[in-house]
Amino acid sequence: ATLEEIREYLSGLVSPFAAERLRVLNPLYEKIRVEFEVEFLRGFDRGYYAEELDREIVRFLSPWAFEEGADIAFGGKIHSSSILKFVEKRPYVDYVKDFRMYRITKGPDGTESSEQTEEAFPATARSVFVSSAGHTVREVTGCR
Repeated sequence: ATLEEIREYLSGLVSPFAAERLRVLNPLYEKIRVEFEVEFLRGFDRGYYAEELDREIVRFLSPWAFEEGADIAFGGKIHSSSILKFVEKRPYVDYVKDFRMYRITKGPDGTESSEQTEEAFPATARSVFVSSAGHTVREVTGCR
């Protein structure tokens, strides 16, 4: 119903020819998922901060879902280095190892596929990158 209201409103602002062809659609959501190993600073509980880090990444990738007034970015690209930098700046993170980012898309049949990438470009102008529900945050093995 909201999409139809938007279409009707926009139809009154454009030429009659354009109004006939006007379509209003929901965004396409494309998920971003990361996985990596992390070493936490001494004194920080590994179990708690692994979960906290996952939550913070979700908020970083989808701020509009958590912050009132935050804008949704349509058609923007995402660099894995920007997410890595965000993770490395957390006050409880010592260092990060084996960082990988995946762009998850849905095919016409609804099945999801993932592709590892350094830079994710949206499939369409109406695409919005969102965070995957969870990320793979593992403690660095072989240390301490």
